[in-house]
Amino acid sequence: ISRESDKALVTQSIETITTELCLPVELMHGHVIDLIEKNVDYIFLPFIVNAKFRGYEKTFNCNCPWVQTYPFMVKAALKGKIDESKLLMPTLHFRFFESALVKEMTAYFNQKFGISKKHIREAVYYADNIQTLFEKRLIDYGKNVLNNIPENCRPVILLGRPYNSTDPHLSLALVDKLITQNVMPIPMDMLDLATNNIFKNYRNMYWPNGQKIIAAAQHVANTDGLYAVYLSNFRCGPDSFIWHYVTEELKGKPFLHLEVDEHSADAGMVTRIEAFLDSLKGSEQNEKKEVEIFRPRPSPSSPPKNRILYFPYMNDGAYMIAAATRSIGVPSEVLPKQTEEDLSLGRKYTSSKECFPMICVTGSFVKKLQEPGADSSKMSFFMPDHNGPCRFGQYNHFHRILFDRLGYKNAEIITPSNDTSYEDIAGEHGQKFRINAWKGFIVADYLRKIYRETRPYELNKCDSDRLYEKSLKRLEICIEKGSKGLHKVLTEIAGEFLAIPVNKSIRRPVVAIIGEIYMRDNAGCNGNIANRLEDLGLEVVIGPFSEWIYYSTHRFTRDSKWKRDTKGIIKSRIQGLGQDVIANSLLKGIKKFTDHEKDVSLHDMLNLCNTYVNEYYDGDPPIAMGTSVALTKRGVSGMAAILPFTCMPGTLIAAVSDSFRKDHNNIPFINIAYDGQDTVSLDTRLQAFAFQVKEYARSMVGVVEV
Repeated sequence: ISRESDKALVTQSIETITTELCLPVELMHGHVIDLIEKNVDYIFLPFIVNAKFRGYEKTFNCNCPWVQTYPFMVKAALKGKIDESKLLMPTLHFRFFESALVKEMTAYFNQKFGISKKHIREAVYYADNIQTLFEKRLIDYGKNVLNNIPENCRPVILLGRPYNSTDPHLSLALVDKLITQNVMPIPMDMLDLATNNIFKNYRNMYWPNGQKIIAAAQHVANTDGLYAVYLSNFRCGPDSFIWHYVTEELKGKPFLHLEVDEHSADAGMVTRIEAFLDSLKGSEQNEKKEVEIFRPRPSPSSPPKNRILYFPYMNDGAYMIAAATRSIGVPSEVLPKQTEEDLSLGRKYTSSKECFPMICVTGSFVKKLQEPGADSSKMSFFMPDHNGPCRFGQYNHFHRILFDRLGYKNAEIITPSNDTSYEDIAGEHGQKFRINAWKGFIVADYLRKIYRETRPYELNKCDSDRLYEKSLKRLEICIEKGSKGLHKVLTEIAGEFLAIPVNKSIRRPVVAIIGEIYMRDNAGCNGNIANRLEDLGLEVVIGPFSEWIYYSTHRFTRDSKWKRDTKGIIKSRIQGLGQDVIANSLLKGIKKFTDHEKDVSLHDMLNLCNTYVNEYYDGDPPIAMGTSVALTKRGVSGMAAILPFTCMPGTLIAAVSDSFRKDHNNIPFINIAYDGQDTVSLDTRLQAFAFQVKEYARSMVGVVEV
């Protein structure tokens, strides 16, 4: 095994990483380098997708995006410095132990080393039994410690991840510092926690460590004389939400929150520990007061018809889903596109450590609630559930807490599941809604596609912009009326775009805009990237929103197989077939008017992504990297990856992008981490990127600048 963490390993890690991460994941790079220097035969770097099912969770128990994908980031960072055949990177689905993990392990090690499948299965079950026994012994030891606390010694529970709180260097020797202050630190893994109880309120807490942290916080809150120290890391994505939950659970009881990174110092931590212990003395002397704890109570998945359902703007597909909702009799509107006022409100009511889309949506919601004359009892807000691993699935939890804190307890949050393409939003009208919404997404994607292929070449500026806005409204009205005559309207729109005077004698270099689904086609939340790139002499291709719905259906089928859910398998396959039939029918006869060569199927994306990120990572990265590989082969001259500032999946894309670039003739690849600050430096970066794209296009395919 690698040596214990130390300052030298941290230094090696910082010199190796290709993008900023949390300290534990950064440090993994140093540990791998240490093993390389020891000249070991193989290094075990498993892609651990999720944790074992304990019998009561409805979630996927997925690890955080960086814990899942650190093997791919390490592999990319060490490209050319290690024999990659020495990296053992099996995919491990502990959540589906029998149906996935055992099969994955036996297949991987049988193929790699020729070990018999029977022997591997026996080893897997033996290891699982040993781990179960170890966890039981930890809890037994913890009970013994709590029952025998020395007099005048204060027990404190360490909230945090074991790879962090139990590593002396990563935790800045926190345990020793607490013991020096006559405190008995007890890791939360030594508590017999009722994690099953948290799902009453935190129904979608899909991170296993998050489940434990919340359960431990509740245990501390309900136990006299017991306090908590919450150890986290700068840039920890899950903790940007879990911190809000812990703060509520421990209301009325002091706790110490420590955030550590590679620059943290001993002296500052000691000072904060001493101040925390002093605060406990005062707290224990004061009379306890009743406090109201706000939790993310259960939310409905379908809205009542006596409220207006508000959809946050993310792209123009939002108008289509709102129209589809109105088609079944539910009043609905799309909130205005985000402005600086929205962003300011969002930052005011968040810690700003959350992902940028959450801040944007929070601002839009609060702005609507605070409008003069607004009646929150007649409002519903659309914020769907998501089963991880990224933070999106926590948005509606946070919003419920925030609404209640601000006094809007009667404002509803509607939380349909993406597993079923949000059909549960429509109650008994689910099929009608899903069909209309799907048609809306398809035609909105087609409209955007023909618009982007026309705008850079128009002879009269703004012709395309005006026609686009007019056409979008026509499509929205058509969807609201049940999609009657939709193909006719779409054909007419295609003809009108073809009638715009253009000069296409010379094709501009084409750049693909990839990345985070909320931001890549939301001009107000990505710095208007598409138009800026066009103004610099390029043509852009943006991934369609409908690909996310295709992807959700794919996951529905895959997960149903792992769950051995026959009904789910059949339903998801029918759903996927219906999506294909509707899309092909709508685009029949007009698809030829656009450059369909740049359309990448989900099948191709997931087949082509695996060099950089495993297809079983659930989220944007497999789609982005698979699309990048496919489009590079089809003549695209550059990639612009849009990622929210602090976005965990986006950081993964950034981490592997240099490896991708080197594998593809140094194709230009820019990662844009956007946080709403439209700076001059972004203009400079885009200008340099556009120059590189044009040079690449000339060298590869002979395209010249317009």
